[in-house]
Amino acid sequence: MNDMTPPPAPAAVSASDAAMIHAGPDHTSTSWPELLVLLTREIEPNDIIEQMWVRDIAVLTGRINQLRAIHAGLHRHVIYSLAREKPACPTGGDAPQSELPERDWARNEDERDSLRDVVECMGRFDLVDLGQCGEAFERLVGFSYATRFEALTSLDGLLKELLAERDSVFSKLEGRRRQKASEASRQVEITALTSCASTDAAGCPDDADD
Repeated sequence: MNDMTPPPAPAAVSASDAAMIHAGPDHTSTSWPELLVLLTREIEPNDIIEQMWVRDIAVLTGRINQLRAIHAGLHRHVIYSLAREKPACPTGGDAPQSELPERDWARNEDERDSLRDVVECMGRFDLVDLGQCGEAFERLVGFSYATRFEALTSLDGLLKELLAERDSVFSKLEGRRRQKASEASRQVEITALTSCASTDAAGCPDDADD
């Protein structure tokens, strides 16, 4: 490991700022080794302990990005597959709501064709505004989530655990820096008081001369 010279004063670091060091909006485009370089440059770890914590943050962020991609990919795969299915209730026009199968999310062929177009043109699922794609798309998303509820909720749980673990490392790093800054400030005060006391003592006449 390269020797790192501590900066003259610890740089302030916040979880929100450091977590945004990804190239562009695509948060999966940066691998954790690349992120480690960026985080090290941004946070400027002062010692081996901070270096270890910065590495942990980079590794955890890499795992978080992987899980987010898996979560979005799984959901999009299910939506894509469902949207391409043939209608469960083929009719020439609108079918009465009571005659539609429970799993059908499109009320007619026109709505289903429009839904396919939405899914075909959809980019990254985790960046899609679900409220802007119409009611049929909302029903499709709801059905797909119900279809893979266990897998998606398990991924949600893992994501929350990793995010909490990463936030904990950030908190330890920030807390340690605040403590060291406070200790340095106290030391400066003690040194100043000691110096002042020594000066006063040197300027006072000795009691024996009274």
